[in-house]
Amino acid sequence: MRTDENNQLIGAGEDTAYSILGFIFKLPGRKNSEFPEQGIYRQFPVMRLLKKKIIDEIGFSEEFKKHSVDIVVSTGKQIIAIYVNGKDHNGILKSFRDSVKYDYLEMSGVKKVILRKSECKEMFKDLHNYKSILQICNGLETSGVNP
Repeated sequence: MRTDENNQLIGAGEDTAYSILGFIFKLPGRKNSEFPEQGIYRQFPVMRLLKKKIIDEIGFSEEFKKHSVDIVVSTGKQIIAIYVNGKDHNGILKSFRDSVKYDYLEMSGVKKVILRKSECKEMFKDLHNYKSILQICNGLETSGVNP
C-alpha cells in the first residue's frame, strides 16, 4: 500500500485496475477537479457523486464525508464507482459501512462495481496480463456494466 499526492491510501491492485480500466473504456486518466469530463478518476469523494436531495435529506456525518471511491469512470452516458476490495472488507462493520455507501450511490444513479480479492487474484498481485484484464471484465459484467 502507498498514498497518492492527496495522502489517500492506494491499496493493492488499484494501480493495475486503474490502468486496465483506462484500456477497457478507452478513456484518459483525469484529475478530480475535471469531473464530470469523460475519463477515469482516482480516490474520488463519495459526496461528489451523491444527488443533492440525498445529501440534504440524510445529513451525513463528518466521518462519512471523508469516504472516497477507489476509481470512478465517467463515460458520458454513465458514472461507475469501482471499489477494489481486499479481505479487510469482509468484516461486519466495514461490510455494513460499504453497503450503506453502495445504497446511496445506487439511489444517485451511480453504477457500482466491486473488484474483490477473491475474484481478482492476478489484479491484486498487480499483474497487468490477460488474466487480470479478464477478471476486471468479469467484475464489470457481473455488475451489469457494458463498456
